[in-house]
This record gives sequence, structure tokens and C-alpha cells, in this order.
Amino acid sequence: MSPPSIALVIPTYCRPDLLRLGLEQMASALVANQIALYISDDSPDTATQEMVSDFASRIPNIQYRRNDPALQHDRNIVLSLLWPSEDYVWILGDAGIVESKSFEQIIPILRQRQDFVFVNSHAAETGDLEMMRGESARRFIRDYFWHQTLTGATIYSRRVLNWLREYSPEAKGLTPNFPHLAILVDFMASHDTSIGWIGTPSTRFSPKTSYWRQHALRVFINDWAAVVRRQPSVIQSHEIPQVLQSHSLKNALFDIDLLVELRRGGSLDLTYLHDTPDAFHAVHLPNWMMRMIARLPMPILNVIYTGIRIKRRLRRMVRG
Repeated sequence: MSPPSIALVIPTYCRPDLLRLGLEQMASALVANQIALYISDDSPDTATQEMVSDFASRIPNIQYRRNDPALQHDRNIVLSLLWPSEDYVWILGDAGIVESKSFEQIIPILRQRQDFVFVNSHAAETGDLEMMRGESARRFIRDYFWHQTLTGATIYSRRVLNWLREYSPEAKGLTPNFPHLAILVDFMASHDTSIGWIGTPSTRFSPKTSYWRQHALRVFINDWAAVVRRQPSVIQSHEIPQVLQSHSLKNALFDIDLLVELRRGGSLDLTYLHDTPDAFHAVHLPNWMMRMIARLPMPILNVIYTGIRIKRRLRRMVRG
């Protein structure tokens, strides 16, 4: 049986320099392993298009499209997944980089024809698990759902993508900001699903300013809770608190610095905590600490924030 064909798709928005950095490091491996590359660009200018044209001679199997009007985050993810015709589609964020040896290591595992293959970035499980089904697959989803929030951690099979084309070709009905996770749990809830895991860390991400930081409460509490609760047959009700907290815990997302920023910006207050009980599960810090920060007056917040900025400046000086 011939090896399955693979496409790498990168939805992007206004990050030509980061994307260039990734392409520079992946170009040779893409060509050597005959990986097709698709770039779906939501940028309002031509900077990314001009940058991509520089790679046309180095990556012959590269396709680019500029979306006008822009598709926006969720539709760009879904329509990027549906664009290629290859057997497997690996979606990667525009700051992501696949390690050079990972392509050749992944191709043999895909011969098992799993529905999804998860690719490790920084999870503790570093051993390969070529085929999981049933309860073992469901437990793995429960334990590593936090990791799969990464755009770059999942490879989708043609079987899944054919289903998606009929199910939600325009991202309608999928959880905002996490359409890729909604696809996973919705497919799993309605199909006997096979999953593989590439344990060797295979992706990394260039340092960047997050699009989501100022909207962290909405994205990583409200929307995150919605996708965790989306399919009770996949993530069961008694497992929800553990899964909700895992994202913040594993990624140290909601630290004191971020909560102070959100309080200063007006999005974190006692009303929000009262109206959003999931906040106390989705943040790994103690509940009393959240309540304390949520009631701090602005003069005290400004003093704390000044200290945070000094701390960050000192860290940069030490690293530099």
C-alpha cells in the first residue's frame, strides 16, 4: 500500500515575519517528504503574499490564497482544512514550526489510517500510541484536550474531512475560537473513532504576542467551557472540572499578571465571577485569589501593574 499523502495548511493573519521564519526552517523537509503546503491568508495587505512568493522556487508544491473579504478565525480554520485533497491534513498556526525530522517519522504511523493523529508539542507523554479506540481514545481525549487547543497538534484524515464538508462547511454551529476541538468531539460522538499519538515533541512556536490575551476570559473560560461541555459522551459530566482546569494549569495561562491586566481592563470583576461559575474551575489559581483581584480598586491595581512591568523589563534584560 502506498504511503498516505499529507498536506500542511497554515491559516494566517498579519504575521509575515513569523510565517517566513517557519517556512525557512520547514522548506527542505516539506520538499524531501513531498508534503503539499497551503497558505490561507486573511491579511488586509499583500505583505504575506509577497513573502510567500519568495518561496515558490524552493517549495514547488505550495499554494496560496488571499481571502477577500477575510474569512475570520473560525471560518479560516475550517475552510483551510477543507481546501486540500490529500489523504491527511495537518493544520498549523502561523507561528508554528514542525521539526524537520517529524515529517518522515509521522508518515509511517499514518499508514494505520487513523481518523485523527495528535502531535506532541510539550505534553509529558512522549511515547507513540499508534492506535486507540473506544474508551482508551476517550480517556486520552479527556487527559490531553488542553494540548489539542494548539493549532498544530492535530492531523485530520480524509474520512473526517469528508464528514466535515457535509456537517459544517462554513464553521456554523461550531464552538467559537475552538472549531478544531468541536470537530474532534462532534465526530467522536457520532463515529467509532481511531486516534494516534506522536509522542516525540514535533512542533514548536515562535515567540509572539497573543491575539487572545486581552480577551482571555471570553476565550479561555467562556468558549473553552462551551467546547469542554459540548459532547457529554466524550467528556463526561464528572470529568468537566478537571478538564476545564487543565488548560490553565498545564500552560500557566491565568497567572497573577494576567488577572491583574484583565482587572485593570475592566473585564474581570465580581459580577463576571458571579455570572460565570466556570471561572473557578478554568483558572488554576485559588478561588480566593481570583475574588481578591476582582475587587481591587484601580489605585492599588496601578501600583501592582507597575511592579509587573518592571519585573518583565528585568527579565528581558537578564535574557538579553
